[in-house]
Amino acid sequence: MRANRDATFAHLVERTLTEYPKWTDTTKIRIEAQMKIVVGFFGEDRPVQQITTPVVQEFLGWLRAHGGRRHKDRKTGQLAGAGCSNQTYNRYKSYLSTIFKFGIRCGYNTINPVELIEAAPVVIETYEGFHEDQLGLLLTHCPPHTRLIATMLADTGMRHREELGSISTRLPSLASSFPARHRKTESRGRYG
Repeated sequence: MRANRDATFAHLVERTLTEYPKWTDTTKIRIEAQMKIVVGFFGEDRPVQQITTPVVQEFLGWLRAHGGRRHKDRKTGQLAGAGCSNQTYNRYKSYLSTIFKFGIRCGYNTINPVELIEAAPVVIETYEGFHEDQLGLLLTHCPPHTRLIATMLADTGMRHREELGSISTRLPSLASSFPARHRKTESRGRYG
């Protein structure tokens, strides 16, 4: 195990992708592409032992500012990163944490430098279905031949906005009796 202490992060990534048992082949392909970006940032020859929490934070900060989808810069004509979403930030954080945990098991490192980094808050849109009285009210205003489809749409979780879009133009007083959809910011906590 001692020999692994001098290994590079690139080697740890390669070994994790080969041996980590919980990732499917599809997941491994996605992670491999994302880890090329991380290895490029850290450097091909950087030892695992030199990657500390501040180093990972520096990468995640860079990812937040320059990662994500690429767009063409109007002035230079070059492709540039537009920054990443909180979900992408958390995905990279999760993958890095898994790789470092695997590294601990295999003797590459003794700590997980990602452990102390907070997860980014994620906005989760929740759907509150129609209440019985709301569905009844909706169905009383639907022509008979559309009631079945309206019920099916309500049961499958169609959003109020989508379902009530045409109703609000035809029956504004009815649409105002339905609550707006909810938005909730949820942080998945330190280890999210």
